[in-house]
Amino acid sequence: MAANRNLFFISFQVDRSIVESFVQGGRMAITSRVYPRVAVDNLANLYLFNNGTTPVTVRSVDVYHMTHVVMHPI
Repeated sequence: MAANRNLFFISFQVDRSIVESFVQGGRMAITSRVYPRVAVDNLANLYLFNNGTTPVTVRSVDVYHMTHVVMHPI
């Protein structure tokens, strides 16, 4: 089956201060630093928007919440 050039796979990884977006398994990546005051854990929201002129349809979204890292003194 030929690849659909209009079909994109996007995944998001969300940390307390970082949102990372990966398109096509990492062929394109965007990292944003965020500083939420209230939007923590279950109160956080992720919004998708299109600034382009061509309409898009989102079929599904995968969001991975990263766990906390435990730091041990050396």
